[in-house]
Amino acid sequence: IFSLLARLAQAPRRVGFRRQPHGGWVVARAVPYGALRHEIDCYLDLVEAAGWPVDRADIALEAPGAGTCEPASGAVVMVNSGGANANENSQVRRLPDALFGELVEACAARQEVVFLGAPSEREQYQRFAGPGRINLCGRTSLAEATAVLGQAQRVITTDTGLMHLAAAVNPNVTAVFGPTHPLRKCPPNARWVWGDMERYESRYEVFGRVPAGRFFSSLSVAEILERAQPSPLAARRMSEPA
Repeated sequence: IFSLLARLAQAPRRVGFRRQPHGGWVVARAVPYGALRHEIDCYLDLVEAAGWPVDRADIALEAPGAGTCEPASGAVVMVNSGGANANENSQVRRLPDALFGELVEACAARQEVVFLGAPSEREQYQRFAGPGRINLCGRTSLAEATAVLGQAQRVITTDTGLMHLAAAVNPNVTAVFGPTHPLRKCPPNARWVWGDMERYESRYEVFGRVPAGRFFSSLSVAEILERAQPSPLAARRMSEPA
């Protein structure tokens, strides 16, 4: 719709993706989209097609300015979200309650747990409330959320917007994938765990067709936590004085 609006407005420079062989007619320059490549590379294709120089080696994510917010370092931030977009309202990217509940219990037994998300998600996380668990959903600004993610000892997240924000400020991020492909979506330098490779269908990411069925069923808490061990860089950072 935005490409069509740009064409009707006679914008001179219109670049967009061609997701089908006959697609891309509303833009002046159409870039093929659909092959299994990282999203960063795909969007750099758009920049290149628009005539601007591209540095393919510069793929580090940059976060907005961070603020200050408690809790400080030592906590594990947990995010179980995804699938709430302009043309989608599904839970296919969220861990099932049973698995997420087990993961919360395992993490809370070792350290403080912080839930982070939107105001509409606050009630969702209240089901996992308990000692040593702080629900910050809807209680932080973007800058404060950035600070919480940056100060965390580790972040465990599903494929959602906060996953990318976390990876921009914290070297110890583990992303848990279900219907989406980590080679497309996982932020640079983040670790990932994925158990649904046999069920992967690219139409969800390429065309937005929400898949049916349940995901994450082959994953265990032990497998997720094994991938979520703090990296040496994160361990050094946590031991350094503020």
